[in-house]
Formats: sequence, structure tokens, C-alpha cells
Amino acid sequence: MGFESIGNVMEYRNFERADDLLGFFEQVRKVVRSQAHVEVESVRYKNNIVGVTVTNGSEASEIRLRHIQIERSLRKITGREILRVSVRIIG
Repeated sequence: MGFESIGNVMEYRNFERADDLLGFFEQVRKVVRSQAHVEVESVRYKNNIVGVTVTNGSEASEIRLRHIQIERSLRKITGREILRVSVRIIG
């Protein structure tokens, strides 16, 4: 499954303006930082799945370990239905 860029995501009705999308991405970064103590390189969103990219395997493992807490926090903070958090490693 491929992820889409900001321009393509704007076509969906979930986001009315680019500011909404960028704010959502910032909320994802904050939640992952507070729950898993990991800095996220990039964030993507498609079909209610949040994709995050990190720099190494230990960071990815930490997010995978805490994915339930991260998903619950994102649902509560953003009010969006988050089905899953997907993690990719750069490199």
C-alpha cells in the first residue's frame, strides 16, 4: 500500500485546509514523542492509517511496542478514526 503526498490527501474530505493536515501531522509527532520517546522523521496519512518513518530499528520497535497507546491517544486528541500506526525505517 502506497502513501500519498499532502497534495493528494487534500482531495479527501477529512481535511478542509492544508493547515488542518499539518496540525494533524504535528499532533502525531507529539504523541509518538511522548508515548514512545522517539523522534519521527516523516508522517503520512491514508485510509485512516498513520505512517511514520524513523531512522533505526530500535525506534521502530519502540513504536510497535506502544502502538495501542499511540493509536488511542491520536483518536482522543484528533477525533479521527485511526485504524493503525504503520512504521518504516529509513535506510
